[in-house]
Amino acid sequence: MVAPHVVSIRSEYDILAARIAARDVARRIGFNAVDQARIAIATTELAQTLLSFPGEGCIIINQVYQGPYLGIELVVEASPGYLEDDVTPVEQRLSQRASTVGPNDSRRLMDAVQVDTVDEAGGRVTVFKWLTHPTESVSA
Repeated sequence: MVAPHVVSIRSEYDILAARIAARDVARRIGFNAVDQARIAIATTELAQTLLSFPGEGCIIINQVYQGPYLGIELVVEASPGYLEDDVTPVEQRLSQRASTVGPNDSRRLMDAVQVDTVDEAGGRVTVFKWLTHPTESVSA
């Protein structure tokens, strides 16, 4: 089991730290180099989104199991400042962010997106990338 990593996003250096941590967790779980790169890009996009809005936030990088699947989850936790414009839902704000990486890359590069909490306490968005559990036999 890989221990969770929590990276507070306050500067460009924190974006790099989150990217490195996510790629390292993905490598230790067993993702191939292409999927490691996808996870790193998605992490960068999510961290850049956090940095571009007021308030504080962090990314939590976890190894997860769901049924027969092993994977990685990136949990984006944002303070209320992240949700100042209550007209625009947090998931939409994530997808609208303009950057050098395409605005929907975190959604396109990962397998699932889940909005867990959006209220006065802040927001939480979780994205997942799945890898077949190593003990599961894969048939052709």
